[in-house]
Amino acid sequence: MKKLIYFLTLFFILFLSLLTRVVAKDIKVGIMLGFTGPIESLTPAIADAAELAFKETSASGELLDEARIVPIRGDSTCVNSSVAVNNAKKLIKSFNNI
Repeated sequence: MKKLIYFLTLFFILFLSLLTRVVAKDIKVGIMLGFTGPIESLTPAIADAAELAFKETSASGELLDEARIVPIRGDSTCVNSSVAVNNAKKLIKSFNNI
């Protein structure tokens, strides 16, 4: 239960960081998937599909005054929660560096 609360808190922080950047032309969105681990063969296609949707949404020009969605990938590993948490933290920190 504590892990679930911790993950929800991290994603809430991620969501808030996105809201504060709505004024900017770029909207950064994190994609946390198991790029390594037991389903690593499936996740590249899932991430590509999400990024394609972001690209088409950005290309339409109708998103928040022609804002552009910038996807950033993070690895959840599917099996190691501590690595997933650390990667989520890195993902959130990278939002400030782009």
